[in-house]
Amino acid sequence: LLQACLEKDPKQRLRDIGDAWRFLENPSEPPATRFERRTLILAAVVLSSLLVLAAWGWWRAAQVPAHSPVLLDVDLGSKAPAGIRSGADVVLSPDGTRLVYVAEGRLWTRLLEERMAKELPQTEGASAPFFSPDGQWVGFFAEFKLKKVLLSAGTVEIVCDVGLDPRGGAWGDDGNIVLARDNTGPLSRIAAAGGGRPAPVTELEGEFYRTHRWPQVLPGSKAILFTAHASPLSGFDEAEIAVLNLKEHRQKTLIRGGTYGRYVPSGHLLYVKGGALFAVPFDRDRLEVRGQPVRIFEGVAYSNANGSAQFDVASTGTLVYRAGGTERVRLEWLDASGAVRPLLREPGEYLYPTLSPGGDHVAFVKVRGAIQELWTYDWQRDIASRLTQGQMFTTNPMWMPSGRYLLYQGPGPIGMSWVAADGSGASGLLIRSDNPHKLEIPSSFSPGGDRLAYYEGSRDLGGFDLWTAPVEEGSAGPRAGTPEPFVQTPADERHPAFSPDGHWIAYESRESGIPQIYVVSYPDKRHRVQVSSEGGAFPMWSQARHELFFRGGDNRIRVTAYEIKGGSFVSGKARVWSDARLAERPLSTRNFSLSADGTRAAVLLPEESAQPAPGNHVVFVLNFFDDLRRRSRP
Repeated sequence: LLQACLEKDPKQRLRDIGDAWRFLENPSEPPATRFERRTLILAAVVLSSLLVLAAWGWWRAAQVPAHSPVLLDVDLGSKAPAGIRSGADVVLSPDGTRLVYVAEGRLWTRLLEERMAKELPQTEGASAPFFSPDGQWVGFFAEFKLKKVLLSAGTVEIVCDVGLDPRGGAWGDDGNIVLARDNTGPLSRIAAAGGGRPAPVTELEGEFYRTHRWPQVLPGSKAILFTAHASPLSGFDEAEIAVLNLKEHRQKTLIRGGTYGRYVPSGHLLYVKGGALFAVPFDRDRLEVRGQPVRIFEGVAYSNANGSAQFDVASTGTLVYRAGGTERVRLEWLDASGAVRPLLREPGEYLYPTLSPGGDHVAFVKVRGAIQELWTYDWQRDIASRLTQGQMFTTNPMWMPSGRYLLYQGPGPIGMSWVAADGSGASGLLIRSDNPHKLEIPSSFSPGGDRLAYYEGSRDLGGFDLWTAPVEEGSAGPRAGTPEPFVQTPADERHPAFSPDGHWIAYESRESGIPQIYVVSYPDKRHRVQVSSEGGAFPMWSQARHELFFRGGDNRIRVTAYEIKGGSFVSGKARVWSDARLAERPLSTRNFSLSADGTRAAVLLPEESAQPAPGNHVVFVLNFFDDLRRRSRP
């Protein structure tokens, strides 16, 4: 019956089930040779298939990791604002059991087995934290010093002095800390116990602006990974990942085009470029990369301007990072209802939006690699004009009341500069610094336009203080008279803003450890009141209503109504003006400017949408090493 069904010749093949009875009632012996041959062929095919499937299954089991990566979005709580992007602000202990992060300008720690975080005292102004190899200490930068805190006791010790812009530290298992003391220069090394002076450990080559930063001491303390960059004309996407052999004192480049290199125990070198995390196999003994880099995933928050990245990896194979990618933002109009309208058409890396006195222009800083250029935009005529070119450190632009000139900090830490707003190229220095470590940053003009309020800081003072200076416009540009101190305390005061009647100055102070908004009478300083309660920065007055605006600690604009009673300033409770969260920017970088009537603001919003994901979220990747080995074999 079986052979009849399988006959190749249709004439000899079984036609239907009706013919099957004759085979069942009177079976005949099929030709043995044909039947056996077909059976053997069928069995061979089945057996071969089973062997192939078994071999594939064994190979597949060998290739697939025992544990696939698991991604967890974690809310650190309301006290964890957006990253400051100056070094990783969320780091894991080496054993992966503890998290330390920056929030409200200080350090917090949380055991992952616990729900609540704890504040680490005496860590005000902290940035770029990093763990000791045993996980018992955390190093960090604050108040122009490298400090360390013992987690079990909360005690803080000073290790050494640093410059204005330290760029990362790493704690070796030999008891030394390697650090970048400032934004230019080589790496230095100092005993973690303190009591000495940092000594250079790397050697610069080439131009003055070459920088070594964001170090990592490799296990065994025989070598140091770091980011090196030579050109101020390009961002850190064009930097290099380098390594120093401490035994031979020999430096060499590992990766060209990337920043924030990190070795992980899976045998890989990680780095960031354009917001993407890359991995390449790395021979730790030979200090060499093997093969080609592989893109692991997109969307890691990083800074192309300073080379820092927001990720960290524990030796147990857990990765933590902030989502973000590039720093492109949109410059848009925002009103109290949350309605958003385009202001500048193209997204880009913008900073410090500042509306002109008439509201028909907006000034802003456009970042191009390490270059920061000052632009203005006539939004009614759709005309953008560049006012400075090829300069670093162009920050904090501010219009003069006439609208003819803009003041700004830069170029370089030499004082406060001015430039003509009409694009003619006329420029000059308004206030010259008497100290290369001082910064003079313009903030506000009195209603009559004859006095400037600004803030000045230096390493010697350990923070910023408030000053005023008489200013007048002449045929050759603005000129400043003798500056006078206004508020000078051990605390950090910034962003003074004259009230519409000129009798009050609102400003930001960090005297409580948290940036808050205060108002003080001018010029006598006899009356002073705190306005904010949950953090605040960048106070701005409405010129049409008795309202004071500022940026809250959650990156939303807040407003409070006020009145003057008997010579005293009386404010109501601050409320959220708009639910829109502004684009993530460092705490000291302004990201909105209020219109004169207080009805709308020019704001920086994330490129992807007007409502960014909360900045207090981080992503954990569990079993990260298994995924690395699968995708990039050492």
